[in-house]
Amino acid sequence: MKLLNAGVVQKPLLSYKSGLPRIVYYHLVSNSCHIPYYYKKNVFTERILNEQLTWYKKNGYTFITLDEAVWLVENNEKATKTIAFTTDDGFQENYSVMAPVFSRFNIKPTLFLLSNCLDNNDLMWNNKIYLIQNKISKEKEAALCRELAQQYHLPPDQKSIIALSNYFPMAAKEAITNRAWELAGMPPLKQYLAEIQPYLTNKQVSELLGLGYSLGSHSMSHPEFSKLTDTEAKIEMLGSKKILAETFNTEVRYFSYPYGKRVPNKAVESEILQAGAYKILLGTKSNLTNNLRNKIWERDKMEQEQVKSQFWFTAIPVFRNTVLRPLGLYL
Repeated sequence: MKLLNAGVVQKPLLSYKSGLPRIVYYHLVSNSCHIPYYYKKNVFTERILNEQLTWYKKNGYTFITLDEAVWLVENNEKATKTIAFTTDDGFQENYSVMAPVFSRFNIKPTLFLLSNCLDNNDLMWNNKIYLIQNKISKEKEAALCRELAQQYHLPPDQKSIIALSNYFPMAAKEAITNRAWELAGMPPLKQYLAEIQPYLTNKQVSELLGLGYSLGSHSMSHPEFSKLTDTEAKIEMLGSKKILAETFNTEVRYFSYPYGKRVPNKAVESEILQAGAYKILLGTKSNLTNNLRNKIWERDKMEQEQVKSQFWFTAIPVFRNTVLRPLGLYL
């Protein structure tokens, strides 16, 4: 990895298909050592974000908005060494930690929000799962898993609630998670949300929009779209757009898939795009193919230490494009 991060190797990798826009995404940047409802044990810090943005600048990248990236592609303009920034889930650190950093670099991200969690109205089901695991003993967690497995006909051999959650039917994920919350003896959810406020308030979102940010949809409830029916997928995609647009009186032109997992039936994507509901549908497996022909764009995940993030930004997309795509494979 050190060799790949050397300047002599990075330069040709960064030049490969550099006329297409790159889009990076983050979830949560914090100076806290651990956030109990977040999936990463080691939180991505403000220091690393600063290092990454400085590295982009040093390597000649121009920071643009997602709207500008789409405009460049639509008008057949070169988007050479351009990056648009996005964030998912709408954690409050977008306002308290990330916004000041982005402001110093004149970056105006697109916020992909969960409509069910607006103004801390709910805690996303996966966040509940991680919080539960961090708050109870291993013994209690194993007993909780046995109870859930019996009640919801889930695999009986799982002792980790996170592992068990991989088997939750998406249609029942909220009911199962809320039952787990009760069995774990967690505090009343509304009380917890009022005290902790894990997500942006509507007032904070409006302030960020006033700074030039834009909004996108990240679905209503953060399901795994690969497990949804066509109808369920459309409800999540179109329902969230309607709520966001009405709440903030703004256009919602873009959709990012939770977990980067797309709806299995590609006809659903075609229908959504042809109806003009969204201009672009974004995944998380950058392979340097963000163009107007497909409107199925990909992003680079940058929530990792600086050395590793350089490797994932330079080498992995080129490998996907030149080796995996011709073989019909995906990483």
